[in-house]
Amino acid sequence: MALVLGVSAMASGSAGAAKNAPVIKIILLAETKGESSAAVPYYANGAQLAADQLGAKVEYTRIPASLSPAAALTALNQAIDQKPNLIIGFPSGAQVIALEPTIKASGIPLLALASAEQTVANGPYGAPNIFLIRPVDTNVAVEETNYVINTLKAKKIGLECVDNATGVNGCNAAKKVIAANAKKGVSVFAERTNSTTATDLTEQARAMNGADAILDFNFPNPLGVMSNQLVANGVNVPHVDGSSAGIQAAAGAVKGAAATNLKGVDDCVPTDTSTKQAKKFVSDYKAKYNGETPVYSASEVYDMVNFAAAIAAKQGAVTPKAVLKGMATQTWVGVCSTYKADALQVFSHTADVVKFDADGVETVDKQLVFAPGQLPFTVVTTVPTTTVAPATTTKAP
Repeated sequence: MALVLGVSAMASGSAGAAKNAPVIKIILLAETKGESSAAVPYYANGAQLAADQLGAKVEYTRIPASLSPAAALTALNQAIDQKPNLIIGFPSGAQVIALEPTIKASGIPLLALASAEQTVANGPYGAPNIFLIRPVDTNVAVEETNYVINTLKAKKIGLECVDNATGVNGCNAAKKVIAANAKKGVSVFAERTNSTTATDLTEQARAMNGADAILDFNFPNPLGVMSNQLVANGVNVPHVDGSSAGIQAAAGAVKGAAATNLKGVDDCVPTDTSTKQAKKFVSDYKAKYNGETPVYSASEVYDMVNFAAAIAAKQGAVTPKAVLKGMATQTWVGVCSTYKADALQVFSHTADVVKFDADGVETVDKQLVFAPGQLPFTVVTTVPTTTVAPATTTKAP
């Protein structure tokens, strides 16, 4: 069967390469715009920009990996067959959970684009060769909920939960925080679910009529649908999601009240970051991609490709042992964050609560800081073999 690769290998040449530094072979497992209805361009664009700038320091390839477990496994096996030194991939925590046995058995270092709590180093689906780029999802969900309760002063909170690990982990964490604030009069007003491909959320939106605020743990496309249908059904209250909010705003999917009601939590906002490094990244990205505005995921993958090249240079080797040692011990100051692995093998420990104007322009409202190596509670997950969505329960540590 022919392999369909998203982008080609890196340009050759020695300009700028560190003396005697080995070339690190990187494969990105993620879709780009147009490859499915859920695909976004940011992972591929950020990685390609970094690879272009690094030149002969890296050999870079992308293989599309859709949300389907079978398709994601096929993409993973294709990557393993090419014997890369590092894989960056899987935007959905459910993908990493379902494929953990194959990832672990391969021994190839994986930088996960998703941050499901189950996949931390000591989690039920963690592995010595799996590192998480982003803050852990349940830590983020707890802080989102605290923001809604303590900053927005909401009492009656609506919950919208996408039917996979993102929604399960997020809503379970939120319900624990809400329950802890019950004496203050805080409660779940209504709870609804939706699929990752939902295109009509009228019932869910109407169910939120009367809530003080809505916590939404969703995928980008249905999040945009929910934002617009809330307004269409007269529900004009704060609508707080995670990183899907910035993706939908950048895509122009939310405008007017749907945008100003919306808040999100992004790992960073490169366009609202004042460092020289961030300004150069945004300028280079826009120049390469016809003025497109980069979001956190573009800058994170850009950072990880650069980090990988730095690991190869410092370790002087690209064997799994050398790359894993570098991932565990080296620090990388990137566009999006200062990355340093903690005991859970999580690299980033900050995020930003963000807001949007009526045109969907994103700015930082508040920064969140997470203690390295700590989780709010334990999530125990069993994954059916035939579906992306895990069945999950929670219990106190």
